[in-house]
Amino acid sequence: MSHLIKNRLNIFLPKKNCIFYLLAFALATLLDLAFGTIMSPDSSSYISYSIERPPLYPGIISLFKIVFGSYGIKSLIFFQLYGGLSVCAWVVYKLDELFQGIHSSKFLVFLVLVFPYCVHPYYGNTILSEAIAYPLFLIMFICVLEVIINNRKQYLYALPIAISLLILTRAQFFFMVPWFVLFCFYMIFLRRDIINRPVAIMLMLLCTILPITIDKTARYFVHGTFSSPPYLMQQLLMVPLVASDIKAADSISDPGMRALFIEIKTKMKSVGINDSSRRNPIIQAYANYNIYYGAFYYDIVNPIIDKAGIHTAAAKESFAKALYIILIKDKHTLYSTIILYGINIMHVWGGKYWVILNVLVFMGSVCLYWQKRERYSLVLFFIILMNLINITLIAILESSEDRYTFCTDTLSVVIIIILLGKLWDNNLNFSPDRIER
Repeated sequence: MSHLIKNRLNIFLPKKNCIFYLLAFALATLLDLAFGTIMSPDSSSYISYSIERPPLYPGIISLFKIVFGSYGIKSLIFFQLYGGLSVCAWVVYKLDELFQGIHSSKFLVFLVLVFPYCVHPYYGNTILSEAIAYPLFLIMFICVLEVIINNRKQYLYALPIAISLLILTRAQFFFMVPWFVLFCFYMIFLRRDIINRPVAIMLMLLCTILPITIDKTARYFVHGTFSSPPYLMQQLLMVPLVASDIKAADSISDPGMRALFIEIKTKMKSVGINDSSRRNPIIQAYANYNIYYGAFYYDIVNPIIDKAGIHTAAAKESFAKALYIILIKDKHTLYSTIILYGINIMHVWGGKYWVILNVLVFMGSVCLYWQKRERYSLVLFFIILMNLINITLIAILESSEDRYTFCTDTLSVVIIIILLGKLWDNNLNFSPDRIER
């Protein structure tokens, strides 16, 4: 029994990786002493389990409050810091194992992994769902690597559960569903030795149905309803509304909606949003869209439609849907919206040069895999694909904030560092890792 326990501990605390666990514990202690507990504007909605929040993080908060009473939040911060940073140390060990030695880049990889804990908003110290989502995302990533590099199908079966936990932590991680579908298609057509078609389809369905079912069940028991307040169309409306010109009112046949649209555009112009007198109104619209995103709908659109008698969430969603469809049908607005999406994607990705670099690396990884069936190139391909899907959805629904991309950005940097480090060590030998045709 003692031998079994020792073997199990060696998996998580291997001797050659102890230095990173010690660094993780030291850093966690330093961050705890330096910043303590940080409350953000969104923290209260997680603590009270607001109806629009997914259930996992509010459930964890409630559990800590039940177990530790008045010290619940402090204990949660302790768990977030020490647990999250320990996961970072464990990921370094797993990467070293999976890539058959990352000697020259190991310490740099560790620094990149812990970086989100050391800069604003200090995720380990802050009551935000990212504090749980980030280590979960890293664990999910290791499962992906186990499938690609070591052909371990049990990790493929675990992926729907890992992705479901991420979605139940932050709804943003629904972007992982289309990514997982594409990953399963790759497995079906190019890796039939690992999984057959019926099982892959079942896993795709499970990845979609499981988080939705748990989310709606938890919401029903806590709030008495299966549905969350509808916000999707209101989010989708923002970009076309900013990108549109006031002349788009001519395409609105309903007099009431036309009057509201004109009033909204007039108000936007009065506060400097989408000023058409600028040299490049679309670029200016993009800048203002990101500056005013947090207050745009609530401070400008909501008061105007409230005054018109559109009060309920359902009524606002219906209004947003109708206006969105009309604006998208206007050719000038559609063109400006597409341009605005493109600029937003470029900005989130770090500018046009980073976009070009990622596209070149993406295409290079495809060519290398297609010609030589190299697994490391496949890892790079799926990480960039993950980043692309995430950024595209952010560009459509949200403003370009680092908190929406830091998970996928961190993985991209880590893999590039590892591959460059192996090249530096003259150890990037793909031969043992080729996938048979």
